[in-house]
Amino acid sequence: FDEIEKADDVTVSDPGRRAVVPTRLPKVTGEAKVGSTLTVSNGRWSREVTDFRYAWLVGGRKVAGATSYTFTPRPADAGKRVIAVVAVDDPALYPMVAPSLPTAKVVAP
Repeated sequence: FDEIEKADDVTVSDPGRRAVVPTRLPKVTGEAKVGSTLTVSNGRWSREVTDFRYAWLVGGRKVAGATSYTFTPRPADAGKRVIAVVAVDDPALYPMVAPSLPTAKVVAP
């Protein structure tokens, strides 16, 4: 991300949309513990973005139905790391996603 200073530095194949790039990755906060709520920030983007989509991965696998900015680890998630993926959901902008860094391994309560 350090080499891209502004969205205009990015070439995209759909001239009807504007480019957007993450300037700060999303961050997961909360305790990585079964039953505790994790929350992901939207990160920062090179243009104003107001609409996002979310996905959560546990142990590298997408969690079916986990599409909110929050996620609560389940007993089966113990011992695995969690990553949130934030996607730009704006028809005026070129699609882009940004992952969070992984959490610590989820611990049992």
